[in-house]
Amino acid sequence: MALSRFWSGIIIISLISILFAVISGKQYTLENILTGNTADDDPLKRRLVITEISGALLRQQDPKTFAIFDAVKPNDKFQKSVKKTTLAVFTASAADSVKGKIFYTNYIDLGNKTYPGQQNLQFTQTGNFLATSDSLRNAVNDQLANLVYCSTDAKGIRVDSIYAYGNIMKDSILLRRYNLLPRPVQPEDMLARLLKDDNPLICRRDTVYDWKSSGSIQVSARNLYADGILSTCSYVVNKLWIPLLGILIFLCGLMNLLKESKADEKLARLLSPFFRKIFPELRHGHPAFNYMTLNFAANFLGLDNAATPFGLKAMESMQEDNPDKNKASNSQIMFLCLHAAGLTLIPTSIIGYRAVMNAANPADVMLPIIITSFIGTMAALLFVSIKQRINLFNKPVVLVVSAATTLFALLFWYIGSLADIEKARFTGNLGVGIFLFVIVFVVLFANWKEKLFTQNGSNIYASFIEGSKEGIATAFRILPYMIAMLVAISIFRNSGLMDIIMGGLTKLLSFVGVSKEITNALPVALLRPFSAGGARGFMFDAMQQFGADSLTGRLACLFEGAAETTFYVIAVYFGAVNVKDTRYTLGIMLLVDLVCVITATIVCSFWFR
Repeated sequence: MALSRFWSGIIIISLISILFAVISGKQYTLENILTGNTADDDPLKRRLVITEISGALLRQQDPKTFAIFDAVKPNDKFQKSVKKTTLAVFTASAADSVKGKIFYTNYIDLGNKTYPGQQNLQFTQTGNFLATSDSLRNAVNDQLANLVYCSTDAKGIRVDSIYAYGNIMKDSILLRRYNLLPRPVQPEDMLARLLKDDNPLICRRDTVYDWKSSGSIQVSARNLYADGILSTCSYVVNKLWIPLLGILIFLCGLMNLLKESKADEKLARLLSPFFRKIFPELRHGHPAFNYMTLNFAANFLGLDNAATPFGLKAMESMQEDNPDKNKASNSQIMFLCLHAAGLTLIPTSIIGYRAVMNAANPADVMLPIIITSFIGTMAALLFVSIKQRINLFNKPVVLVVSAATTLFALLFWYIGSLADIEKARFTGNLGVGIFLFVIVFVVLFANWKEKLFTQNGSNIYASFIEGSKEGIATAFRILPYMIAMLVAISIFRNSGLMDIIMGGLTKLLSFVGVSKEITNALPVALLRPFSAGGARGFMFDAMQQFGADSLTGRLACLFEGAAETTFYVIAVYFGAVNVKDTRYTLGIMLLVDLVCVITATIVCSFWFR
């Protein structure tokens, strides 16, 4: 019931907020709420023209914006002055052989389209390029020079800033029109594009002012960034469900081999002493023990896609013994809450993200993530045990927890002793290597027990195909739940309520003395239970803005790596078994998320200060 009320409430409140934004003028069209506009990463294209006024009226109504136009108007400050002044283009390059280029000309003869006295300088050393650039800037310092600063990438020359007739233009909104694709390859082509532009553009807050060549000013409102209800449905099916369908088909086939060869019974009997203590409702040797072990192992090794099918089979197995099919059983709640901290040994995706953002040591957050997720998992075990009145102080539980802690300590010691290159290789290969070993073991064991398949009138291949069909049925069963939950989260995110909540919480924590380095990473923690993709975007933004090796950048990685997408997990796992009443699952999982946030903050502050 709690999940049902939350789902209904979040949709109603979010849609009311969106309608209020339209009425108040903050949002000018509802079209993007349905279709979305996230595929277009250019904010200037996500706008709606609301009026067109004269320059005189703008001067009267908004003198500050008019003053900005007057300061940066390219037709006055660049195009006209460039005809009679020195022009230099400095292009920094990341190529192996070329570190920088300088294009220099006395002036531009527009009539003959020539560059009198032009010089093209090319440098193979960054130091020489910077020294020559400084020397040239000093030489023309007393002149009314125009300096263009560029850089190159795979798409060509990109204009980074312009020093035009005493005014600097470096705002990305103003430079957008100079960086349209296809980008020029030579400085001369880039200058030709600059000279054609006589319509300056100003962006202030949520409003765009475009000064047309006719003299009028077109005023546009930028629509809120929205991923759209209909586009979210399409995304769930195409980007989430279809890949999951293939994984489910393959792994459900393997699990059927485990079942038919009786390997799951042997594993379940081995693990029963421990699992019986924390899952007292389940009988001795319950098949769910086997699936839960594989699920936890896959999560532990960072194989999220492989973990999901094992987890779904565990939920289905427990549902068979559930007396009330519409209500979550205690065992199902315990199983899901243990997922909340996302316990993992090898956070390969986080390490990869940090490598992309040029972190000095991308794997330096690995041990803090493991510590945070381990403490979160222990907290989940404790919270659910208190709620369900389970005694954890017994021999099997103490032995398993002690063994797990010892294993962690040994792995910490071994991984910490490796060099950076060896560490990356070890962490990258361990999880995949163990997963491949499991596949080989299952197939070999099935061949060894082939007579069991023959007795049932089947064979190994036919058994694999039969199990794969169960994967298809499971995938279709969870699809409606995935769409229902992720669309609700999309509406919530589009409403702007998340930004309001994050802004308010950040101000509150800053007021009570929490460091700004910590509050700057909080958007990742707040969005993580709702959307892995959204939280990942904030994580990249934090690393880009503050640096991958800053406390904010590292803490954002901990928030992303030591947590689960709570609402997605609940929707998928309970949806697979058609459970309507999740009882207290959501509350405990969110409480565990809070424990992980607090733990990550303490661990990161201690580890990296």
